[in-house]
Amino acid sequence: MQRGAGRLLMRTLEEFGYKQNCSYVILVSESKREPSHAFYEWIGYSADQRGFKKRLL
Repeated sequence: MQRGAGRLLMRTLEEFGYKQNCSYVILVSESKREPSHAFYEWIGYSADQRGFKKRLL
């Protein structure tokens, strides 16, 4: 993947959200993806909620 692609993707997502009058972005990332979490924090996101899931199949 091209360097900076994640930042560009998130910026594009945020711009779309602004245009749609969204109040905020919510994203879900698997708990073991610590490098991803560091990236999200680096671009201004904060850990805010705790999620749960239950496998059915």
